[in-house]
Amino acid sequence: MSYIELITAFVAPWVVLELLLLFKRNDPIKTVLSGVLAVGAITIIISAPLNQILASQGILEFNSSESLFMIGLVPFEIYGLIAGMCLFSGLILYFLRPRIHPVRIPSRWIKLGGVALLVPLAITCVIMLREPSLNHMGVVLLWFSIVMGSQWFFGGSLVWRTKSMFISACLFSTGYFCLIDTFAIHKAYWGVNPFLSSGISLFGLPIERVLYYLSINLCYCQGLELFWYLNRRKGLFTPREQARTR
Repeated sequence: MSYIELITAFVAPWVVLELLLLFKRNDPIKTVLSGVLAVGAITIIISAPLNQILASQGILEFNSSESLFMIGLVPFEIYGLIAGMCLFSGLILYFLRPRIHPVRIPSRWIKLGGVALLVPLAITCVIMLREPSLNHMGVVLLWFSIVMGSQWFFGGSLVWRTKSMFISACLFSTGYFCLIDTFAIHKAYWGVNPFLSSGISLFGLPIERVLYYLSINLCYCQGLELFWYLNRRKGLFTPREQARTR
């Protein structure tokens, strides 16, 4: 089984099912899908340096013989996997919206709280990079703190108000893609350098891989929430879409 066959077998059927459910609901979905795709494309672009660094530092080792072609040191299909995860997470987030209601908290305290957490995290990650066994975790969390910090600066209060929805979507998606990653490592599609990782595992998967998927999912879902918010402000949603993305 090649990389593309792996994605086709484990990701494509679920995304197709979600799309069928979306169209069956007969909702006005043009703006919603444009957000899912646009923010997904941005997520692929901003996560590309993370993947290239993990490969260039020897933290992740890929089996290039199973890839159609390589983008730098990373198989093309890895970006396809991230694209599939974004579609998977984004549509779950959309389905959850009418069922989980956000909590409103003053934005000033949210921004201060976010800065209070993310700045020390970024500093800690830089220190972690000095220790070989913490390199993997340090790189992933440093990327996360930079992207999350940027989102929090522009829309921390909005992100907090919708946290119950995107966290639910992220946890479900992260869990599923961790299962795919466990299978891929077992079948030697890619591997984790044990000398540059902590050795801590969660259900047999290196904790750094769990943090990798969780970090990308959180940043993607928060970006999608911000996209929907900006489109509501610009009046690009129909009244029905306004209600579905509020």
